[in-house]
This record gives sequence, C-alpha cells and structure tokens, in this order.
Amino acid sequence: MPSTSAGLTRNGAGTVAVVIWCLALTTGPSLAVPTDGPWLGEEEPVTVLGPLRPQASEADPKWPQPGIEKTSEIRSQAEANLLTEDATQNPTENELSDDTTTSGNTTGNPSAFRAGANGTADQPEEGMQEHATDPEMRLPGNMRPLHYVIKLQPFVNGNASVQGSMEVELEVLEPAENITLHSDKMQSDMNAVRLVDSDNKKVWIKSIYIDYRQQFLVLNLNSTLEANKRYNLSMSFNYYLLAEPKGVFKTQFKDRAGMLSAVASTLLQPVYARRAFPCFDEPGLKATFDIHIARETHMTAISNMPLLDTTAMEGQDGWVIDRFNTTVPMSTYQVAFVVSELEYLNCTLQRDVQIRVWARPEFLANTAYAQTLVPHLFKYLEDYLGIPYPLPKLDIVTLPSAFPIAFEAWGLIMNYKEDTILYDPATSSLAHKRMLATLLAHELAHQWFGNLVTPFWWTDFWLSEGFASYFATLALRQVEPSWEVEERMVVKTLQEVFRHDALLNHPAVRISTFDLNEPHGAFSRISYQKGESILRMMNAFLTEASFKKGIVNFLLAHKYKTATTDDLWHHLTTAAHQDGTLPGNMTVKMVMDTWTLQVGYPVVTVSRSPDGTAANVSQKLYLARGHFDRGEALDQKWWIPLTHTSKGEADFNRTQDVTWMKDSEESIAVTSLPPKDQWVIFNLRETGYYRVNYDDHNWNLLIRQLRDDHSAISVENQAQMADDAMNLGVAGELSFKVVLDLINALKNTSELNGLVVVSNIEYMNLMMSSTPVYEEFQRFLLSLLAPLYANLGLSDGAPETFEPHAEYPKLVRWACEFGLPDCVARAKSVYKQLMMKPENSSLIPEELKSTVLCTAIARGGPDEWAFAWSRYLKSRGEEKDKYLVALGCTTNSSIRDQYILETLGKSHYLPVTEAIHVLDSLGSHPLGGPTGWSFLQNHWDVVTNTIGEQYFFIKTLLEMATKSFNTEEQRVKVQEFLDGHVDETAKTQVCDPVISQTERNVAWMKRNYDVIAQWLGENGFSDLNI
Repeated sequence: MPSTSAGLTRNGAGTVAVVIWCLALTTGPSLAVPTDGPWLGEEEPVTVLGPLRPQASEADPKWPQPGIEKTSEIRSQAEANLLTEDATQNPTENELSDDTTTSGNTTGNPSAFRAGANGTADQPEEGMQEHATDPEMRLPGNMRPLHYVIKLQPFVNGNASVQGSMEVELEVLEPAENITLHSDKMQSDMNAVRLVDSDNKKVWIKSIYIDYRQQFLVLNLNSTLEANKRYNLSMSFNYYLLAEPKGVFKTQFKDRAGMLSAVASTLLQPVYARRAFPCFDEPGLKATFDIHIARETHMTAISNMPLLDTTAMEGQDGWVIDRFNTTVPMSTYQVAFVVSELEYLNCTLQRDVQIRVWARPEFLANTAYAQTLVPHLFKYLEDYLGIPYPLPKLDIVTLPSAFPIAFEAWGLIMNYKEDTILYDPATSSLAHKRMLATLLAHELAHQWFGNLVTPFWWTDFWLSEGFASYFATLALRQVEPSWEVEERMVVKTLQEVFRHDALLNHPAVRISTFDLNEPHGAFSRISYQKGESILRMMNAFLTEASFKKGIVNFLLAHKYKTATTDDLWHHLTTAAHQDGTLPGNMTVKMVMDTWTLQVGYPVVTVSRSPDGTAANVSQKLYLARGHFDRGEALDQKWWIPLTHTSKGEADFNRTQDVTWMKDSEESIAVTSLPPKDQWVIFNLRETGYYRVNYDDHNWNLLIRQLRDDHSAISVENQAQMADDAMNLGVAGELSFKVVLDLINALKNTSELNGLVVVSNIEYMNLMMSSTPVYEEFQRFLLSLLAPLYANLGLSDGAPETFEPHAEYPKLVRWACEFGLPDCVARAKSVYKQLMMKPENSSLIPEELKSTVLCTAIARGGPDEWAFAWSRYLKSRGEEKDKYLVALGCTTNSSIRDQYILETLGKSHYLPVTEAIHVLDSLGSHPLGGPTGWSFLQNHWDVVTNTIGEQYFFIKTLLEMATKSFNTEEQRVKVQEFLDGHVDETAKTQVCDPVISQTERNVAWMKRNYDVIAQWLGENGFSDLNI
C-alpha cells in the first residue's frame, strides 16, 4: 500500500518548510477502501464517497531523504530569488493583500462541503449540492496554500504513466471542517492521505468525497481546523501522460538516427494543474514550489527554476532525481517542466540571467534569430518597466509537436508548434520572422504581466493577455524599427478586432463568468486584441509618462501577488491625477468600465455646421449589419476621448488633447473648428477604439486631400479612413459613392492602405458577384491590387513558387480570385507540382494553401478536382478541411453536383461538420449557393433527423447555403420553404436569422447596386484592361 512519512522543519527565518522524507508507491492496483493505514486508528477508517478508478503503476520510485540543512537552504534560495526589497518579506508569509481577500471570490462558503460517512457517491450531503450550483466551481476560500513540494516520475519511455507525491503547507483563514482542493484525471491513494498540524499532530480524516464534475477532492475531517493555524497535507497519486497539451502530455519525434525520442512536458493553463498534481488550482492562490523530477540518465529535465542538485534514484538503475530551486510565489498553472533529449544553446547573457534556447539538435542552428532577438527584447522590457526580471534563468523551448500555441511559464517559455521558432534566412519568409518575433515578445512580456502580477481570477485575464500583446508591440517597435510595428498594429490588430467585436456574439473584455466546461473562453481575440487596443487608447489620452507611471506602480504594488482590473484603474488614476493628465472629477475606472464591461464599440458621427466652424458630434453602437443587427436594441454609450486636427494644423500627435464625451451624452457640440473649406479628422492615429463618420462635405474634402497629397495625413489615419468608410458603407451608414471615391483615391499610396482594402471586400464581392457589372467591379479592384502586388515584389522571382507571398495571404487570395495573371499562373504551377509530389508538404506555404487549392480547382478541370478529392480522402485534421472547402470552388456544375452528393448525400445521416464546410464553400460563390440550397431542400428529412432540435446547427447550415442570396425572388422562396418546414417553436431560432440575413442582402442591393454600377461606368471601368 502506498505510504508517506512526512515532517515539518523550520529554518532560521521562521518559515515552515514541508519536506517528504520518503515515498514508496505500490506496483499494482491501489486505492482499496476502507482499510487501515499505518497512521489510521482502528475505529476511524477513511470512507471514500465516490467511485475510484484504479490504474496500475509501473515501478516503485525511491526518493532520497533530504536533510534539515537542505530544507533551510532551499527556502533561503527562494527568498533570495525575490527582488531586493522583498528579500526578508516573502508575500506568502504575510497577510493577504486587500485585493486578494476581496476580489471576486465571493461565492466561496467555508461550510459548503460536509459529505460525511453516511453519504453516498450518488447523493452527497446538502452542502455539496448547494455548492454545485456555483457556475464557476470555485474553492471555498477558507484556506490558502503557502508552499508545495511536488515530486513526479514520468515514465515517458515506458507505459506513459506518472507516479507522484504532493505535500502542501496550508494556512487556515476561517474555521473549517473539511479541505477542498482540485484533482482531475488521476488516481490518488486515499489511504495514504496525511494531514498534520504545525506540531506534527495528526488530524483524522473522516471521509473523502470525489466530485468529478467540479473536479474537487474533499476531505471531511473529524475535527475543526483552527483559523490562523498552519497544517501540512500530503498524498501520493498516479496518472497517464496525455496526448494533447491539457496537463502533462507526451510527444515523440524521430532523432537523427531515425529512432523515436519521447518528450514529457506541461501546459497547465488555465485549469490543468489539477491534472498534474492535486492542488488549489485557482490563479489567486499563489504559493512557492519545490519541484523534483525523476528521469532516465540519458534525458534532461528543466523546470521553472535552475537545477539545485541531482541524485541517484535508489533501487532504480539508470534513473536520477533532479531537484530544482524553490520558486518565487506563483500560481499553480505556472508550474512547468520538460523531460526530453533536446539540446540548447546559450544566448548572450542579460545581466546575470542565463538565457537558453532548446530544440532538437539538428534544428538548433535555426534558432539563431531567436537567440539574437530575446536578449534585446529582455533588455527593453527591463529598462521600460524599471523592474528587474526576478529569476536567475530563462529557458525557451521549441517542442517537437504541432499544437499552434505557446505558454509563458515563469522561467520556462514553451512553444508547442516546432517550426514557429525555427527561422532560416535563406528560405523563411518575412511574415514568419515577424510572427516568431511577436510570439517571443508576447511570452517575454508575460514574465511581468501574468507571472509577476497575476489576475486574481480568469474573468480578468485580459490583464495578462492584453498587456503582453501591447508590450510585445512596444518592444518590437524598439528592437525592429524598420517593421513599422505600430502602424501595422492598427491594421493587423485594431481593425481586425473591430470586425470581430462588431458581431456582438462574444463576452466583453472582462468576462462576467468563467466557465470550467469551456475554460479557453477567457482567452479570446477580445482578450488579446481588444485588450491591447484599449491599452493603446489609454496610453494616448493619459500621455505616455502618466500611463507608464501608473503601470509601473501597479506592478510594484502587486508583485508576487494577484490583482484585478479595478486595481489597475486605481494606479492609473492616481498617476494621472498627480500629473494633471486627467480631470480631478474623473477616474480611469469611470472611463474604462464602459470599454471593458460592454461588448462592441461606438461609431462617432461628426456633422459640421454650414460654415464648418462647429460640429455636432454624436455616438451610437456600431452595428455591422445596420438595422438588421440584433444589437439594435442595445442602449450602450461610452466615455469617448475625442481628438481632432484639421488641414491648417495637420498635427496628428496631439492624442492627449482630449474632448470627453460622457456615457450619459448622445451628442455634444465641438467648436473652434476651421472654416468649411478645410477638412477635419477625428480620432488621431486611430488611437481611440471607435469608428468615425462625417457629413459628405467633409468626406469629399478628405478625398480631395488624398488625391492631391496623401502624405499630409498620417499613415494610421489614412488606414482608418479606408477601414471606417468601407465598413460604414456595408452597414448602410455611408453612400457607396463616397466609399468608392475614397478607396480609389488611396490607389498607389501605401501597402497598409491596400491591405485595409483587401481585408474589407468580402461582403461587397459576395453581393456583386451575381450582377451584370461584376466584371467591371473586378476590374476596379484589380486596378487597386495589381500595383500593390507588383510593388511588393510578388511578381518577381521564380514563377513556380509562392514563398514570398506568404506574408500577404489576403492580397494573394483576391489577386488570384480576380484573375491577376501572375497570381493565377503561380497557383496553377504550384498545384501541378503538388499533383506530381503529393507528399511534399513544403511546396505551398500554409498561409496560401487554401488560395492555391481553390484557384487551381476553379480554373482547372476534372483532373485537378479528382486529385484534390483523393487528397481529401487521405488527409486528416485541418488539411482534410482545407481540401474539402477547396473542392467546392469548382465552376463545373456537374462536378459541383457530384461534390455535394459524394460528401453529404450518400447516407441517411448528415455529417454536420462536413456539411458546414461544404455549404460554406458553395455559398461563397454565386453559382454554388443554389446547389447547396437545393440539397437542403431535397434532403430536409435527413437534416432534421440527424440534428434534431439542435437549432443552432440547422440555422448555420441554412445561413451558409443562402448567404449570397440577394434578390426579392430568392427571399420569397426561402421564406416559403421555411414556413412550410420549420415548426413554430423553432422559428425564432432558425427562421428569423436566416430571413434577416437575406433581407439585409436585398436591402443592401436596393440601396447600393445602382450607385456602384453608375460609379463604375463613370470612372471608366467598363472597358479598362488591367
């Protein structure tokens, strides 16, 4: 039977250190209950309420016994790792700060768990049922961990099991009759669970409850734990390595000799530390950690902290135990380790911090750019923040796997997609280099934002991701100045998230509830991109100096602790009031709550007076679909920092010169504007998170300026005008004559303006693609895209390659779709090479694969389609999906009919995922939409029998098939079919959105088609050759 023997020692600083003296684990199935353990009284067996799932272990790890002097040494090292001013004051030994005790954890109830010996696995006691209603499944909050000792032995080359033990020193905050912690997907030896107080006196455990739904392990006690006392809890456990990065997982690669080499590594964010070891798995519960990893001698282990010592493993030849220095206080999700045969190279040392980059030996040479870049990023962040990186080392590991994620564990940055950090100057694109640099800058910034200061709960995790994204941009602006990072951020981040945020189908920046069943919902585009964008906005209206002061004070006040959004607002307000950059009757919270607690964003409309010297400035929620948008009923207002300049001034740097529009005001008057013959521009450098519309006269003044001398307007505001105008036109807020005049005036201005245009033509193209003037429309867009394509050098180089084009996937997509000869020729050439060498995955850059496949199939014949079909049948995962979508690009009607029959029509069961891809592909083309619609009509019984009452999927399929429908005749046919085939109970969820989509399209055509057709004719695109 597994057993542990534990003790408590105190070092000279009065700190309790918990150490496991010895651990022995059984080699066979365990957890038989009840039974007598070596420390259990005969009258008090442990009762386990809940099923246990035994799992055989592989071997008996034999752990050496560290002496008392070693324990003191470890704890002293932990304190030495703190910043200088904290060396004698470990935050885990002090009272919780105000923000920790009061922020967010209001649902915890110390008495909520009382499942006793008379309970059953199926019916726990009342208290447990009461707590189970908590949607966030929070811990009670009546105790906190101070220090963990974690010992793990992953049999990565054996049966992939992991043997482990955990000890944790607890401080009880309120009297408690039970201990609740997290445990998931592991088997714990319940009869080896041991609890002692600070005098090493045993506390008897009455029963143990396992709640698989909430992932709780609840120890019900025979006595009450006393407030303000410390206890030591220990247990042993085992589990299997996972196949995906949601806990401790295993990957494999072939080494240079062709032999398989295994890697064990971790990804514990957001809620997977409980799969690595039983713990208090909430970000607000920081503690220090002693981490011990057993490994085979031919492998290497790394963790958050430097290696302290390595000892032979008693009774297991070929195994050693690596013990790492005690960590600084950190959250459980930040625990990390890697056991592998990877190798490393040292970067240039930054101060006395050791920086290493790890990879497969044969790929280490391709980490040269990362090795050069990281020290520069590191220095910038330290210099800007004035807060030294507190750990003695930083490892950056590129793991031999293909998961498109990375993670910023403290002291150990892990990239889970191997080729991301690998860069070959001879073959890699600039797009890849930028992506690599952005990833590393983002993860490095997390060492301060997320690690040094951690959001108290997942609802505030935009503080981590938004700040990391924002400081990655600042760092790269300094380190790679030629990249024009901030200008590109406007197009790649701000305007990209504008399109997503306008859909109003997602949570706000500060999510209201964290869903344990969908934990990655806290890490959305909104957290990253909108978070970065509103930080940039604050930097602008507070000034760089006040913003920086507030951020640094925020970090210093909460280092090694946790914080909330309100804590950030407090420090920024204090700094701004001290500097006089925010009026005394305003707070940052007052302003920014309107941006972080509401979805969407406003459009600001500037209507100038007849003489131009004044303007009525109004705000309303921007609706991407106009009055067809479901958000029309939302009554939302914001505190908006209005900034502006004019032709006479043309000063685009006055972003701190703000006129405030309150969230209680629908409109305000702005005076002291120039006469009506001078343009004005609002939202300087597009630092504000809002769109701007003008009266037609001011738009026309701006268009004239762009034609005469576009350089008089800042690059960011040129991109802003293009993006705002195109989206306002689609939403019905601006005449398309103005839209077309504006983007035509931007021709040959800058790369960024071209990228804005190609990012916004999807809906316009879909609506125009079935009209008589579509060829003229294509000519117009090609007149914009062809010069940009040529100026970027995409027509240069070998005609059979596409590698340089990977940085501009949207530009290449539309250039090929509109028939630009060079683009089409390259796509067809590369596709023919693929047909000859189908296993050569490097022929087509991943960013362009969908474009190449679609172009070759649309402009090819039966052979091209048949090849893609064969690849679809043989492929898996994302690759399979790309082929499935590309097959729908065919313009051959008989092949199109065959496509939908082969994929969807041969069974009485509808494959829903495949159906969504197929109908989306067909619906994206005017000839394909009717094919998908006919299929749904003819197979409606199969659709409804398969999907049943899952109305969301029925609605999605219908929307995909009809998304190009834009005539009254099509609207009537859709309405008639739905009226006859959809029950009354489903009409709101199914019919209304589908009909609304078609009505919107019909209204758009009525409003814009004649205007667009007339403009194309008047501007000579009827007979223009590109």
